[in-house]
Amino acid sequence: MSPSFRLALWYTMAIGSLGALHPFLARTLAQRGASASETAAILTLFPLGFLSAGLLWGYLTDRSERPERWLRGAACLAALSSIVAAMTDNWVIVVVSFALLALSRAPMIPLVDALTVAALDQGAAEYGRVRMWGSVCFAAMVFGVGTQIDQVVDTPLLINALLLSLCALWTWSLPQAKFQARLAGFSELRSVFKDKKVAAVIGLGGLLGTMHAAYDFLFSLYMAELGAPTSYATAAFIGGLTVEVTVMGLSGWLLRRIGAVGMMRLAIWVCIPRFLITGAVEDPLLITAVQFTHGVTFGAFWMGAIAWLSDNVPEQARNSAQSALMASAAGLGPLVMLLSATTLEGTGALRGLFLLAAGVAVVAAFWVQVAFKSPKGESKNPLNI
Repeated sequence: MSPSFRLALWYTMAIGSLGALHPFLARTLAQRGASASETAAILTLFPLGFLSAGLLWGYLTDRSERPERWLRGAACLAALSSIVAAMTDNWVIVVVSFALLALSRAPMIPLVDALTVAALDQGAAEYGRVRMWGSVCFAAMVFGVGTQIDQVVDTPLLINALLLSLCALWTWSLPQAKFQARLAGFSELRSVFKDKKVAAVIGLGGLLGTMHAAYDFLFSLYMAELGAPTSYATAAFIGGLTVEVTVMGLSGWLLRRIGAVGMMRLAIWVCIPRFLITGAVEDPLLITAVQFTHGVTFGAFWMGAIAWLSDNVPEQARNSAQSALMASAAGLGPLVMLLSATTLEGTGALRGLFLLAAGVAVVAAFWVQVAFKSPKGESKNPLNI
């Protein structure tokens, strides 16, 4: 089997497990008897996992002479903790299991992102065509688990445990990274993160995560508040993922055409009208349609950011850099948005969050322009075309 096939199958299982669990976790916990505060506490574990274990695991992997062991260890711990969470009703064990799952799952995708770019012949240009199969399975799991959860409450937990168990086993089949150097220590890593453009990409990931957290966590509730049927939110999620898969499949061509920075700029600029329309209008059909741009606002940014880091960060620090990007986008950003949500009350609270996301997009657009402004004498076309 080719390296691209083995990696694509790994992404299918790893990201598919996210689609099986996270869209339905709050509902499953509530049906198991968890209070609102208990459910919120468990949901908060996942961004905290990215901020803590994700960063530490990336650093230790870069330092290790056998980096594959850290990936295998994370995958096995994630599988074991997900099995325990699905099999027990003891609340203390459930909380501990989800805490371990949050800590162990956090580093998995960043480590394989770095491995994928290093192992494939075409590097970042081929990454999107491999990574997109994870998004395909994510969409399939959202649809499939959604049709079964009314019959079997624990369906999300069971499917998540199954996919993570298969993913852990498949980790042993992944190709070995071609890294030749190992990270000397924290001082070397600190010098990498002091680079203003590296810091800018990681910071932009946090702003992107802040914007998208409003959509990921609260869009279904917002549509219900507007009186739209559940099918509208489902159509928005599936449509956005379909566009995301298309963007990832075309990422090699897009990188050649507009470059990594151009992809990040495009994604951020599209965020402005997307979230402005979502918060400013009351037509559920228009709001649903504009969410199809999620495939651009997330897909294009992520492909561009991964490509830029792989080209500009020394190979011995790439696991740490990818983990920092994920910690910013999936850890810090969502925490900021969720904390903001607790300060808003009333029927217009959710509308206010999406307008806040549009404001964050404006800040991000300014940030990317300043951080990657064209040197004197070069083309000032904002997409580098």
